[in-house]
Amino acid sequence: MKQTHRLTCLVAILLASAAVLNAQASDYTLRIYPVTTPQATAPITPATLLSANVLCNQTAPVSTSTRNPNKAVWDDPANAGKVCVWTDPGTGPLLGTPTGFAALEATLTMIGGGAETDESNRAPFSKTPPPPGRVRLVK
Repeated sequence: MKQTHRLTCLVAILLASAAVLNAQASDYTLRIYPVTTPQATAPITPATLLSANVLCNQTAPVSTSTRNPNKAVWDDPANAGKVCVWTDPGTGPLLGTPTGFAALEATLTMIGGGAETDESNRAPFSKTPPPPGRVRLVK
C-alpha cells in the first residue's frame, strides 16, 4: 500500500512538473519592417516562432553581420549571459523576405498565457542580392 501511495505521489509530481514546464514555454512573434522616415508602423512580415524551434541557454554566436541573416538571437531570460536562438528553416521570415538592396528592422515579442509582450528594440539588418556570376571584361 505504501509503495502504491509513493508511486501515485511520484506520478502526480511528474505531471505537475510537466504542466509547469508547458506553461513556461512561450512562442514569439518576429515582425519585419522597412526602414522609413517616419518609422514604419505596419510590419511587412509578421511570423510566429514556435518555442519548440527555439534553443535557449546557448553561447552567443560570434558573427555580428546583419547582412542576409538566418538567425534571430535574444537574451535568455532564464540564464544570464546566455542567449536564445531561432534559426530560419529556409522558408521563414528572414530567408523568405524578398532580396533587394533593402534596409530592414525586426522586432520580437513573447506570447504566453494568452498575452503578448510589448515589442523589443528594432534590430537593423539588410537583404542584399547575391553577387553576379563569373565576370569577364572583353573588347
